Amino acid sequence: MKIMICTSRIRPDGLQTVFPPYGSMAIIQALVTAGYKDTSLFDIDGLRPPYREIVAHFQRERPDVVGISGVVSTAYKFIKRLIATLHEILPETTVIVGGNVAANSEILLRVAKADYCVIGEGERTIVELASYLNTKGGRSRGDDYPALRGIKGLTFIDEHDIVALTGYQPDLPEDQLYDLDYDILERDADINRYIIEPWYYVGFAYDERSFEPHRKGKKLATLITTKGCVARCTFCHRWDKGIRFVPVDLVIERIKLLEKRYNVGFISFSDENWGSSRKWNDEFLEKIAPLDILWRVGGVRTRTVDLDLLKRMRAAGCVNVQYGMESGSQRMLDVMEKNLDVQHNINAGKWTYEAGLYTSYAMVLGMPGECPDTIRETIAFLKDLTEFLPEPPYSRTSMNRLEALPGTPVYEYAKVLGLIGRTPEEEEKYLLHISDTSGGDTGKQLNFTDYPDFIVQSWNRIIWIEVMHNWYTKHPEHEEPLFTAMRKTLAGIFVPKKARLMKRIGVKDSSKGRNLIDTFVDKDFNTRHDEVEESLVKLRYHTAFYFLRHFAIFEGIVKDLFRRNIPKTWWMRKVRELLAYYVRGPRKDRFADYRSMRKVMRDLQPEPLTESERNLIPLQLGR
Repeated sequence: MKIMICTSRIRPDGLQTVFPPYGSMAIIQALVTAGYKDTSLFDIDGLRPPYREIVAHFQRERPDVVGISGVVSTAYKFIKRLIATLHEILPETTVIVGGNVAANSEILLRVAKADYCVIGEGERTIVELASYLNTKGGRSRGDDYPALRGIKGLTFIDEHDIVALTGYQPDLPEDQLYDLDYDILERDADINRYIIEPWYYVGFAYDERSFEPHRKGKKLATLITTKGCVARCTFCHRWDKGIRFVPVDLVIERIKLLEKRYNVGFISFSDENWGSSRKWNDEFLEKIAPLDILWRVGGVRTRTVDLDLLKRMRAAGCVNVQYGMESGSQRMLDVMEKNLDVQHNINAGKWTYEAGLYTSYAMVLGMPGECPDTIRETIAFLKDLTEFLPEPPYSRTSMNRLEALPGTPVYEYAKVLGLIGRTPEEEEKYLLHISDTSGGDTGKQLNFTDYPDFIVQSWNRIIWIEVMHNWYTKHPEHEEPLFTAMRKTLAGIFVPKKARLMKRIGVKDSSKGRNLIDTFVDKDFNTRHDEVEESLVKLRYHTAFYFLRHFAIFEGIVKDLFRRNIPKTWWMRKVRELLAYYVRGPRKDRFADYRSMRKVMRDLQPEPLTESERNLIPLQLGR
């Protein structure tokens, strides 16, 4: 039996991923180990071939089974198209969908016509399903439903036309997590997209150790040391319950392998939740320090760090720590169920700077209950965390609009409000609407607040203006006269971005900065200062233009009018909503209960409309 596992294209017009398809690789490795040797990877998201080449590849290879990995629900549109294509050109090929997108199981099965969905950790499920399919034969043959019900981690449409959920597989042992074969990437993908220059992450460019002579030519690789998270944020979908840690000795062994095989000297630990075990941290810092590797970490909870730990991390080679701060309002943090205080966020930000580590601040705006008061709290919070920085904070902050993803309490709340329909066909309309978008794409997200959408969009711009104005007020020596800034901006438009970056980080020897990225941006957190070109930032946020904060709403109206991905009917609806607001004021306290969205949904959860919906309740609120 020939099996092909493929990634799905995410944000086709956006930044290309450098995160290896670890989920797909783990599935392939499980299948090969179980004896399914004719299993391969088609890395669509990494290779980005034109769609006609995708079709040609499947026609040429003619797999018996195709597994589609969808790491996020914004890939739904592409996945639906691919399923339809596969059924047309390879009618006997079985199509399986896994990854976070499988939280939409009923839509994928009924509307997109996938044959099966894998939920949760798929290594065991895919092997059992492959064994079943190998016996069954082509997809035109009938299913053995009792046999399918015996496979944990599966959803399918049963003999009664009801979507069945078979429960979750037991967790894999910690020493089997992410034990991956890089031969898969070398054979079936372009490994140079994943073993890259360290300057992709700007934190390395801020640390003088990155430019030490013995690191010249060293590459960066991505590793994961944990699976799961200790928190349950209400906007975040996850399959894993609790958290598991890869044994430190295995992590060190994998680093040494990458160092030897690919000349890696920089590591990005892209965990969902790094560093929540002090015991693990202490052992890790002790054992990574002798390797002389420079590294960064993501997904750190602010309540798990202190100044001593951060200093020890830097001494062991860390250059950059990224936190999940999300908001400067305690009310919003409670709604998100972050299980931390604003003071935790403030302490972590200041301690990180004091320890000599780079960080940036990613905010999530527009949770239920967000209002001008909570935005002012976030502004005050960001002012406090950025005013001591040596450079303007536009490269260290990002504003992301809340996106309601299936399998989260926020998504279920949207259905209660009527923002998303409850039938598979109605839910699909929403998934198609948000496909190929990101949190920074503020024109298409749902509005959970009591305020018109154009006002919600303006909060993003107002935060930028207020935080930048505060920094320049505290550092007047860094602000040039207005006409000088205008002249330099015009001249700077013609200066290569790479040269601007080198100047900004103080690299005077061009040989040291030859491989720096073309845009000064930490791509993990969308810190592109809201699509403002670097040469325009000093002018745009000049204190002389502080009055422009009063026109932030108008700016959003004009911007959305000319955005190609915003339907004009959607734009007109938002304009009418804004005019109605000016006549009658905001809706009154639609969400006045500042507690966890999960607790709110336990009280509001409506009765299931169908037996299928009842069966899928475990998928609705995540784990």
